[in-house]
Amino acid sequence: MMHPSSQRSRTTPTWFAGGLRFECRRCSACCRISGTVYVAKDELADLAHARGLAVEQLCAQELFPFTDGYSVMEKESGECLYLGEDGGCAVYAARPRQCRTFPFWRKLLRDPRKWKQYAANCPGMDHGELLTEEEILERMAQSPL
Repeated sequence: MMHPSSQRSRTTPTWFAGGLRFECRRCSACCRISGTVYVAKDELADLAHARGLAVEQLCAQELFPFTDGYSVMEKESGECLYLGEDGGCAVYAARPRQCRTFPFWRKLLRDPRKWKQYAANCPGMDHGELLTEEEILERMAQSPL
């Protein structure tokens, strides 16, 4: 289901009409920020499998209820629970949709100032592959944020 803010008419310009550059550098900066990592119910089976747990175990040990889904617990440091010692994601292949769609979240694309604020801490933003407005809107439509 497409979010209403991503159902723009082609005549409505966005501040990123010329596209945006992004290439994940796997630096894990986004994994080190304290905050909610939303996990939808339809993502639980893959995440549980990646962790070698039953869904019920995953929910009890690594997630807590949040709105209509769950949120990943954090380490005491505020880092994502799935951030490995090597700085990589321990569940990369099954990482939540929120992580897969970063930085193409509505909250970052509503205002170029918000994009710039996040880009100051993410070396992949404003670098790498140029994505078209259409590609950005597609990714944004998949994001829970």
